[in-house]
Amino acid sequence: MKKLKKFNGIKAVIFDVDGTLIDSSEGLYESFRIACKEIQVATPSKDKFFSAIGPPIGDVFDVVFPNHEHQKEKFVSAFRYDYDNFSFNKFKENGNLLNLFTELIKKGCYLAIVTNKPSLPTEKILNQINILNIFHEVFCRDTLNATWNKEKNLSYCIKKMCTDYNLQIENFIYVGDTAEDLEASRNNSIAFIGVIGNFFAWPLNFNQSIPLITDLELILNHLEFKT
Repeated sequence: MKKLKKFNGIKAVIFDVDGTLIDSSEGLYESFRIACKEIQVATPSKDKFFSAIGPPIGDVFDVVFPNHEHQKEKFVSAFRYDYDNFSFNKFKENGNLLNLFTELIKKGCYLAIVTNKPSLPTEKILNQINILNIFHEVFCRDTLNATWNKEKNLSYCIKKMCTDYNLQIENFIYVGDTAEDLEASRNNSIAFIGVIGNFFAWPLNFNQSIPLITDLELILNHLEFKT
């Protein structure tokens, strides 16, 4: 039987949002469909869209429609308008988030978010499920510098929390659902737990030293907290 991977001395858990805290696939695809209609192109399948999602929607457009650069601005504008105002609320929680965060806080853990999602829909979603004020830090794509990627935002978040809460790099873990999330954690020298979600298929030969979970509450089984 495979031994359960344990991380010791954890004092801060940083989460991604899409595919990690929530399943936002329905709302994202609805906005994608509306944006495709706006620029009068056929809407690709859900599988093709989900295989590209993760980066900002402009980057997704470049992958899905490489020959439509002249329509990119109109597409992104249509997507953002629909998602930020209407389709953002078409999501499902990945487990009982309030229970999970309550348990982490009881153990003296600091909580944060680092996501490629813009701040407007992120705050609306977190408010809708009454967890926004639980987080000590929330860093979205546009919080500091819209040109920064997830790795840079994660780096800034870690440095700020180390200063504000007297933490060390070994006290952190990042929880995400894509290879980009894993790479960001590795390049910042912090631990990682992968979530099996709707947007990214972890390869069958994936590194067995990285825990993969289907239920977010299972992260409690992998964490040993510094007291």
